[in-house]
Amino acid sequence: MGAGFLLAMAFLLRNPLLASIVRSQLEHLTGGEVRVVRARFEGLTGVRIDAIELRAPGWPGPGGDVLLVEGLDASLRLASLLAGEFGFDRIAVDHVRVRVAESREDPNRLNVASLSPPSDR
Repeated sequence: MGAGFLLAMAFLLRNPLLASIVRSQLEHLTGGEVRVVRARFEGLTGVRIDAIELRAPGWPGPGGDVLLVEGLDASLRLASLLAGEFGFDRIAVDHVRVRVAESREDPNRLNVASLSPPSDR
């Protein structure tokens, strides 16, 4: 009974877990503020995310909006999933908007430069 309950809970919580994993990975990779809108599994290996928003930290207003991805569909590699990792066979996006903004106080400071990926690459 305990294993069945855990399996049922994992199934019910898989979409919120997906959104959390995507958000945390993107925040780690970019150093930005990430919002994931309605991430869900479709079938065994399909993923659909309605929107991903990436903001530059410390930038107020629209100037902080760096990236908006709308309508992302992906196919996960089954072998990667079985190994406990994420790998993709295909990623398709309906719409992408990238905004590069300069600071009013310092025209040499750009919002995208405020993103800080880890230096261990």
